Amino acid sequence: HFAHWGVEAAVNIVYHRMDLEPYPVDSPQSATLWGRDPLSYLYWNAPNQQLYVFDQSARAPLPAHLKLKDSRDHRALLGGWFGLSQVWRWSEPQAAVRVNQPASASRFELTVNVPETQIRANRHVHLAVRLNQAPLGEADFTTAGFHTVSWSAPHGSGTARIDLTADPPYATAGETRPYGVAVVALGFVPGKAGGP
Repeated sequence: HFAHWGVEAAVNIVYHRMDLEPYPVDSPQSATLWGRDPLSYLYWNAPNQQLYVFDQSARAPLPAHLKLKDSRDHRALLGGWFGLSQVWRWSEPQAAVRVNQPASASRFELTVNVPETQIRANRHVHLAVRLNQAPLGEADFTTAGFHTVSWSAPHGSGTARIDLTADPPYATAGETRPYGVAVVALGFVPGKAGGP
């Protein structure tokens, strides 16, 4: 792994400039950059030893359904998230994301991965979801594995803020921040609502 200074030097050399300021995606500084236009996002896929470069416009629409493994949509994450882990991303006990709510959307769907260690430690995970500050739905997960839940979505369109609250927090050895829930995907989809 490169140290931050190594990444900064490499980026400036590649682009033949000395004024570029790269920041780690999960740093507090990067959160201030997502509204800038244009914005380049570099993603290193370590297992494949491959670098992906995404150029994004702040005016580009947000996805209606977000797969957390898709690093191109990192600008949708508002706060309370850990780095990418396989095909999911851990939230903190409180996390927020923004997605596009199509006028035709009839439900909101969420897929999580609950590890056996979290169930052993806490016995369950309670998740509350809010849409634009209003309660949308709640779910309790008492078994390990992948779970998909959905709730009817109120009519609306445009950028929607989603807030997740996971309880109880999940603490692991060696990590100073508590975990919330491992989110695989979330967003608006057509169809009927359903539970876990």
